[in-house]
Amino acid sequence: MRNRSLPNELQHELNARSTRLWGGAKGDTVKIGSLTVGHIGRAVFYKNARGRRGRLRISRPAMNDATGYFAVLAAKATSYTTIRLTGLEINKPYAWSIDDADGAYHFTVSNLGQVVVDKKVRTVRKLDIGLAATVRSRGNEVDLKVWTDHQVAPEDRT
Repeated sequence: MRNRSLPNELQHELNARSTRLWGGAKGDTVKIGSLTVGHIGRAVFYKNARGRRGRLRISRPAMNDATGYFAVLAAKATSYTTIRLTGLEINKPYAWSIDDADGAYHFTVSNLGQVVVDKKVRTVRKLDIGLAATVRSRGNEVDLKVWTDHQVAPEDRT
């Protein structure tokens, strides 16, 4: 469930088989409680990551320290592993998957068999998987579309 006390800079569209996160920063910083922060984002999570797979596409480029796309593995509400999705080209379709074996979750993103992102996370806990986008300054924009092969209810945790 979205934390209503956090800034709502990015838009989202959720349904059982796809998620879209898009939009731009409305200013250079925002207040969260008494803190002033610069990077603002939104994450959407799917419960029980094991065996999930699907497709993703970005329509705005990632820019170093300005915009970014991420996968987030959550072992519990306060334990997160963030995986930066680097090397993605705009409007190019990518396959993503997460599987578990030997006490580790293996997350990959590929295009036509060429692996772009490859990360293993060791854990004995069940993981949820999130996909996220962030923006830094006024005018920075992101657009991430994710499809899943499983019909699930995504959860907005921003």
